Formats: sequence, C-alpha cells, structure tokens
Amino acid sequence: MIGGFDDPARHGAGFMSDASLPGGTPVILDTDIGSDVDDLLALVLLAGERSVDLLGVTTVYGDVILRAQLARRTLRLLGRDDVPVHAGEPQPLSGRDVWWGGHEGDAIDGLAAEEISTLGGVDALLAAAHRHAGDLVVIAIGPLTNVAVALHHDPSWASRVRRLVIMGGEFARSVPEHNLRSDVAAAAAVLSAGIPSTFVGLDVTTTVPFDVTDLDSVTASRSVAAMLVDAQVRRWWQHLGASSCNPHDPLALLAMLEPSLFALSTGGWHVLEEGPELGALIPDQRAPAIDYATAVDVAAARDSLRSRISTALLLPTKS
Repeated sequence: MIGGFDDPARHGAGFMSDASLPGGTPVILDTDIGSDVDDLLALVLLAGERSVDLLGVTTVYGDVILRAQLARRTLRLLGRDDVPVHAGEPQPLSGRDVWWGGHEGDAIDGLAAEEISTLGGVDALLAAAHRHAGDLVVIAIGPLTNVAVALHHDPSWASRVRRLVIMGGEFARSVPEHNLRSDVAAAAAVLSAGIPSTFVGLDVTTTVPFDVTDLDSVTASRSVAAMLVDAQVRRWWQHLGASSCNPHDPLALLAMLEPSLFALSTGGWHVLEEGPELGALIPDQRAPAIDYATAVDVAAARDSLRSRISTALLLPTKS
C-alpha cells in the first residue's frame, strides 16, 4: 500500500497540513545520539525544519548526560539555543547491558561545559504531552526506554500523543534490530500501548546509502556545524572500518516530513523478549496495529536528505 500519515482516509489530517498548528507540528526528538552518527544527522535535519516546532531533545541509553551535552553542542552550533535538551533513562528496563562504542564524544572539546536542562527526559515527555495534548509527535530513534517509562508513569500519556515515529525493527525478515533489542521490555510496552505509530525499519533504511559524495555535499558550506558533522561522520566510518553508512534515523524523520516517498503497510506485531532472536518482530493479529514502511524511493530520499541537511547546516551558527 502506498501512503503516508497525510493520507486522510487512513490517519486524518497530516502533520504538515494542520492549520490549527500555525507554529508547526510540536515535536520531541528522543535519541541515543553519540554512537551511530545517524542520530547526529537526524538532529541537524530536524533543527532546520520550519514545518515543525522542535520543543526539545531527550536522550536515552547509557551515558545520557554525555549524549545530552553532544546534542546541546550541536544545537548551539546551529543557532538553536531555544531547544532544551533533557537527559533521560540510562538503563534499559529489560536489564540488558548497554552497548557503548567508546568513541562517543571523541574529539569534541569542552562538552562537559554544555548546560542541559534540569528537567529529566521522561518528565519532559510527560509535560509536553500535557501541554500539547493531541498534537505532540514523539520521534524515537534510540531504544524505547524513555517512552515506556513515560507510559508507566502516566498511562493517559498514550492518548495525549498524536503519533510516535520510530526508527526500529525489521519487518521483511523479522530479524533483531539494535534499538528494539537494546530494551525489549520497553519495545513490548510501546507496541502494546495502542499509540498511533509509524515504524521505519532496517529493511528500508539499509537500502539508502550515505557515502563520501553525500557527506561532501551536505558539508559544502564548511560552517562550524558542518565541520562537526564531517568529523563525526568520518570518525564513525573509521570505527566501522567502512567508507559509508546508512542514514537510518534521518529516514525515519523523512517518513514524517515527506511520506509520499514511502510505501506503508499496517498490521500488528510483537517483539521477542527472549531467545537467540531477542528483539525480532513477529506478526501478531492480536496486537494493536502500527504503520510500518515497506519501501522507499531511494534516489528521491537521498536527494531530499542531502537538501534538508545542507540547508540546516547553513543556519546562523555560533562558534
């Protein structure tokens, strides 16, 4: 089925066409920024989008303070001091050990001086849903711990969130994916909550490359923020022993911003919480239905990501 969130027959009025939200769709980005560089690219892209009102960034999984300071530095270099950053839950609900690459924050001087909000990540999610009930979109591009804890603290949160946009899962072969596998207890809680959700999984994100041609294109401005992105992408490639990666998280954002580029299906799924396939998604007709991407226009998505990230890196910057 071809369609997106802006298909009135499926989801009502789309995010970008809502006349009742003159300031743009209220959005919170929930991220494990600092490991795979795709979180950084997603934050840059979102910070430059005029069609959304970026209320804040919440961090999750592991050293959430360091992640928050990296997000704060990125936003500051982009001239987005108006966006608060909140440190969220460090430990998965499942009790699984946190994967930590060891390169997080490398070669970025003075991160410890970056000031983050005293309001915790979960509290920020709860407050935003009360303040923007029925309108808030939460984009979750890391393990789903913060979202699950918010649901536990306030079950009504589910009815206050307009939509979750999630980078997670793999729907074609039902194999484990990092974000869901990292906290299967949180993933299970979110999948069973019945919140309108759109998932973009590995079966789609791995079809779109991000290589040196893309990197040189988006950092052509040579702004301070562009140089941060260039250095962090190359450091990630060095960590991988590769010369390219996949823009998993930016593609999840693009599914919200430009849904016509994606094919979507709808159905129920549950996550395996034990065994060698821990974190894999299995079709389940008894589970609340979610929307999930099954294909993307690769060339158009790649062009759109280049354009949007390049534009964001041209924002008024600070040293």
